[in-house]
Amino acid sequence: MNCNNGVLKMKTTKNALLALAAFGALAAATTTPAAAAVIINFDGVTTNQNVLFSESTGVASPNLVAFTNQTTTAVTFSNILGLFANASGQSSATTGDDGLFGITSVMIASGSIFTTASFGLPGIPGNPPPAEATSVFVEAFGLGGTVIGSNTLSLDGNGENRIGISGTAGELFTGFRVSLLPVNGGVNALTQVRLGGVGSPVAAVPEPAAWMLMLIGMAGVGFSMRRKDKQTLRVRYA
Repeated sequence: MNCNNGVLKMKTTKNALLALAAFGALAAATTTPAAAAVIINFDGVTTNQNVLFSESTGVASPNLVAFTNQTTTAVTFSNILGLFANASGQSSATTGDDGLFGITSVMIASGSIFTTASFGLPGIPGNPPPAEATSVFVEAFGLGGTVIGSNTLSLDGNGENRIGISGTAGELFTGFRVSLLPVNGGVNALTQVRLGGVGSPVAAVPEPAAWMLMLIGMAGVGFSMRRKDKQTLRVRYA
């Protein structure tokens, strides 16, 4: 019995599969995404749409609806204490003469996203009650309404306190929430909300390295099947 040919074929196939495994590991390494990070701070961000109220409201409501000025996408402002739209045009929401208190959420319409946002929280120094808010806890929501980033910022009682939200790896946002601290503290209003990159979520397209990894995997399966199909036993009689 002579199995030299069979052994040679098995070694060749094994080497090919090892080479494919090495390429697969390399491709997998290249598809590892960069660490994502949501940035919430006082630095400016690029936005291209104003969020506008159509008119001032004389009655407080727990939910106010405004619209972006280019895509007319609905944006809802929510606060359990009730909010007033205190100006028609660029958004300015408040709980009234006593300022804006507690937790306020700003959410874009279902099925829409944005990639950047900015807004102001102008202070109300020396006006107790309410007490002046000294800091704010900001949370950013991603797809599905999950919190994907947060930060606590100190507020300037004499400043506009303009805050920006953005991401470093293409994060998609659906809204944000501000919680003023101390809990009975307030600011004058939540003003001049602006959004950038408003649109609809787009399914992610695999990167070239990911395609390479998939092709290598399919090639490995093909080699394995070919090996099984061609395995033969050669018998040589003396």
